[in-house]
This record gives sequence, structure tokens and C-alpha cells, in this order.
Amino acid sequence: MPDTEHHHGKSRVSRFIDEIEETIIAIILALMVTITFINVVLRYGFNSGLIWGLEMVTFLFAWLVLLGISYAVKKKLHLGVDALLNICSAPSKRILALTAVILCILYALLLFKGSWDYWANFANLPQTTGRWFPTGFEEMKRTSYRSWYEVIDIHMPDWLQVMFKIIEGKQDSLIVSHEAEDRVEKISEPEV
Repeated sequence: MPDTEHHHGKSRVSRFIDEIEETIIAIILALMVTITFINVVLRYGFNSGLIWGLEMVTFLFAWLVLLGISYAVKKKLHLGVDALLNICSAPSKRILALTAVILCILYALLLFKGSWDYWANFANLPQTTGRWFPTGFEEMKRTSYRSWYEVIDIHMPDWLQVMFKIIEGKQDSLIVSHEAEDRVEKISEPEV
């Protein structure tokens, strides 16, 4: 199908957003395949491997699923079983469709709550209260900061840790020359 027919009746902005989504999905898929391929070659060819490969592919897969689901919903590409709908009257079809929409929204809210509670630890944000649905935010004590938990194999870049130390007022510059001077002094001091 020619491109003009495929995009017939769509605005330029809508086509642009579609192309961005398709490109991001393709890049994520390409990265997953590339990292997996390199890891297999390293493992079986050189008895080595990318220590962070599996974890990175897992994160990329999660983003691929989330972006892919969103894109498929927008393009009406999800498969559905319509055997029950075909035997229902028009008003019943509408009620079932609205029920499905409400269930999807509830599921999205559950997913959002769970993901917020998981990732809040990484950013020093409070987790939500309530078992299934958020009823508020937990009170955080200054001593219970948990920020920048590191994932298993993908380490937190040091420059990010320094940036947050500056933001929190624990450090006032990137210059660490005083640390080197302190170490030199410690080494040059005579032992007693």
C-alpha cells in the first residue's frame, strides 16, 4: 500500500508522532537483538560475555512492551475474541465494550501504582499507601532515604551520584583536589 494511502486523512503531526513511535520501537528491538547476539558470540566463541547484557535486554524488553501496547491500542492492532460480542445486541455490545475499557483503565492504574512504588526507591520519592489502589503517600523520614539503589549489573554512573550530592548540599563542586591533598598528607605523616 502506498504511503499516501496509508496516511490518508491523518494530520502531519499525527504522522510525525507515528513515525517517532515506530522508530523508537524499531531501535529498541534492534538494540535487544544486537546485545543478545554479541552476548551469544562472546559466550560461545570467547567464553566471556557482557555482564550487563541480560539486564539491559530485560529493561529494553519492558519498554518495548509498554510502547508496543500503546502503539497497538492506538492503531487498533490488538487481537480480540468477538464470539460473545457477535451474539449480543447493539446495546449489550456497548456495555461490554465500556466494561472492557474500565477494566483496562483499572489495570493501568494498578500497573502505575506498582511501578511508582518500585521506582520511587531509586529517586528518594515516597511510595504510595494502600494495597491495591493508592490512598496517599507514605511519610518519609530523613534517615530512610533509599535513593540510587543500584540494579544488579548496570551500575549507577558516578557523575549522577555527584550531581545529586550537589543538589542535596552535601557537596559544593565537582573539584575533588582536596581529597588528593588529604591523602598525600596522610601518606607523608610519620607513623607513631
